[in-house]
Amino acid sequence: MKIAEAVNFAQLFKFYKASSGFKTYSQFANALAKKGIVYDLSLFSHWQRGSRVPKKRELLLILIEIFTTTGSMRYQEQANIFLKSANKKFLSNFEKEKLPLLQNIPTPISLNLEFQNFIILDEANKKLKTKTAIIKQKFYKFSFLLSSDTFQYLEKASRATNSSKANFIRKLIEDHKKFNNRFL
Repeated sequence: MKIAEAVNFAQLFKFYKASSGFKTYSQFANALAKKGIVYDLSLFSHWQRGSRVPKKRELLLILIEIFTTTGSMRYQEQANIFLKSANKKFLSNFEKEKLPLLQNIPTPISLNLEFQNFIILDEANKKLKTKTAIIKQKFYKFSFLLSSDTFQYLEKASRATNSSKANFIRKLIEDHKKFNNRFL
């Protein structure tokens, strides 16, 4: 499977941004600012999620220039795939001349594998973060003593309100009652 057959702009942007060493959107924004382009950081998040794609060819060419300068994009074929993912035509001869760091060598299979591994790891990382969050939520336990007056006050307060805090307290009280009923 070739890269061009299975990718979208969001995946490519995320791949080249990460491969370029930009760990934050701010770092990437600074690189763009040096080229005279300033955008709100939230736009990069939209690009990375795939909810937006740059429409201006000039912007895409600047992105390619940044990625070639950092060494994450080395071949004209990579630039063409990047442009195609944004529904743009391949590099013209004039544009190729303006991007001298791009080599005119077909993308080796290893670059396909590198990108595919990036996508697989990225997806696994997303799933792992979700599972970790669920596990953390399931295993939070509380153990503390309350006087009967405090317990009754919290029980009344939790019934009087329908807030998330009241629901939390209500859940604690229900768990406490279930636990204590087992021993009666």
